Amino acid sequence: MSPLDDWLAAQAAASADAIAAAISATHLTHRRPGFGHVVVPAAGSILASPEDAHWDPEPDYFYHWPRDAGVVMLAAALLHPQDPAAWDRRFADYVTFSLAIATRAGPPANPQRATTDAAHARFLRPDAELTALAGDAVPAEPRVNADGTADFEEWGRPQYDGPALRALSCLAWPGAATAETERLLAIDLAHVLAHAAAPCIGPWEDPPPARHAFTMLAQRAALCAAGPRLAAAGVAEAVARIDTAMGDLRTAGRFAASSATDGSDADIILGALLDPAGRFGVTEPAMAATAEDVERWSRARFALATDAAPLVGRWEGDVYFDGQPWLPTSLGFAEFYYRRAAGVNLDAAERRRCRARGEAILEAVRAARPTAGALPEQIDGATGAPRSCRNLTWSHAALIAAAHARRLAG
Repeated sequence: MSPLDDWLAAQAAASADAIAAAISATHLTHRRPGFGHVVVPAAGSILASPEDAHWDPEPDYFYHWPRDAGVVMLAAALLHPQDPAAWDRRFADYVTFSLAIATRAGPPANPQRATTDAAHARFLRPDAELTALAGDAVPAEPRVNADGTADFEEWGRPQYDGPALRALSCLAWPGAATAETERLLAIDLAHVLAHAAAPCIGPWEDPPPARHAFTMLAQRAALCAAGPRLAAAGVAEAVARIDTAMGDLRTAGRFAASSATDGSDADIILGALLDPAGRFGVTEPAMAATAEDVERWSRARFALATDAAPLVGRWEGDVYFDGQPWLPTSLGFAEFYYRRAAGVNLDAAERRRCRARGEAILEAVRAARPTAGALPEQIDGATGAPRSCRNLTWSHAALIAAAHARRLAG
């Protein structure tokens, strides 16, 4: 085995453990002193990060994001053969929790208003917004507290990628669906049908609402995967709306991130991975051109991002924690190249190039994180040191998915 093989085996094992630890972390307690809030995760919740952080400066990600959770459970489906009984229990808890948060109406007033100090009061969500949280608006919530209660902080809303990714995670799970899974799927697929190609907040949760490529690709993948569960006419019409909107985002041979910008974004590539063999999958020429454009501006921006080590950020103007290379996007690009390398409609030279590209990305991640363990959200573009969240569950899921795609590529 090569050094990369050894590292990847060790990191994949550590990442599998990290994913398991983020699910139903009922033994943890997280305090938000400025809000007077204490949260204990409920069974089935999936922590975006288990770290006890308070924007000091590490961000507080002690929440359940349906988007992140869907991505994590797609990776968990790949881990299922390692211990089917344990992963089935985790999945069942996830479905129960997800069904509860997809149907739970908001409270009549912000529950933290009385305990929040003056310095934090400006971050509180308006009472009227929480009161209006009911019906079709509930699945569009970008995140909830890890105990399943409504998010009491101001945040970007609505967000339509969560129901689509949650549906995909249910459809991808090995074995027969339970009655609870079917109920959850019915809610999420109905939401996807109703909001296909509709403007919303994008996956990075920055305004303004727009038609985002990632969200539409997640919606399209969910509708196509659902197949006979849905009325064919309704699916065809929703998919057609998405295809038209995606066509509107095609510019200069690549895809723009959204209807609000003509710039490229790494999340477009993450969207292609949700249906790799589909119309907007990994072998679509415009997807390859989009990846090349993201790598172009990443090389110009980050000293660590070279042609030999193609790490990538999110988008060119990103300023969140100074907008460093992200592990979910960089590892997603590795998966993208491995899946292209496994494609049957590419010539042998392109398949070899793509596999080498995937290897180069993993080598770059290994250089930054040589010891298996926690995977951060970002790494410093000059030094490789962890930035932002030091242990992100999505990063572990992306590592598992990339390792699986590497095996498929041979």
